[in-house]
Amino acid sequence: MATWLSDKSVTVIAVLVALVAVGAPLLTGNAGGLGTGSSSLPYDFSVTNVQVPEPQYSYYPVRGIMATFKSTGSTSFGFVNYKMEVSSPTGYYYRDGVGSVTMPVSGSVSAEMPAVQDLPAGEYNVKVTIDYTGEHSETDESNNMFTTKLVVK
Repeated sequence: MATWLSDKSVTVIAVLVALVAVGAPLLTGNAGGLGTGSSSLPYDFSVTNVQVPEPQYSYYPVRGIMATFKSTGSTSFGFVNYKMEVSSPTGYYYRDGVGSVTMPVSGSVSAEMPAVQDLPAGEYNVKVTIDYTGEHSETDESNNMFTTKLVVK
């Protein structure tokens, strides 16, 4: 080892090289089937269902909203973003929540949405959108959203 490199410097360089070797394929979508970038392979993400447990009561946290996401194609993807929005029928916006799911090869996965706080009694729209930032080019972009009703007593 050169005398100008300390043991700590060599360790830091080794860690940086390992991070680049592991991280670059994940960021470019060339990780042998697991990535976050766009791919030339045909695939599609969709939201197939959103379940809202009842009853829900005003001013208690709304919990247990489950969204089911589906993926087609021969590639799995890590960290596909989703967004949940809660609004009144008149368009008043109450809450959004974001997260990510790992999409399997030609399969489905469910995820619990973030809790919604302080909703007064009434009827609301719950909209869940997968790949809401449009990061992935898909065969069908029109099925990325699912809307259902939430009734708070």
